[in-house]
Amino acid sequence: MSRYIRLFAWESAHPSKIFLKFMATNTISYMTAAVDIVRRFLAPAAQHRTALCAAIWLMGQCNVFVRNRELLAREPFSITADEPFVEELTELVTRLAMGGLLQANPTV
Repeated sequence: MSRYIRLFAWESAHPSKIFLKFMATNTISYMTAAVDIVRRFLAPAAQHRTALCAAIWLMGQCNVFVRNRELLAREPFSITADEPFVEELTELVTRLAMGGLLQANPTV
């Protein structure tokens, strides 16, 4: 898993033609779902680009924990990415994201 994450991180920072093709053909389903979720919190007239950026932001919230899993397991953090931690992180990110998304739409 660590090699995959490092490879994906490298490709994200320095995309090859193969990676760009992969992203163009494999991101539609989860991006569509993420945009649909975010749209529930935004004003009905919100631009697609706004919803897309919010969805990308939302998906990125746990990315730092995945990319830096090995570093965060060491001192001074000592975070073990086990199932209880993932559950706790899920709850925290959900609360923070809900608060942020609700503030993004002043009419809610």
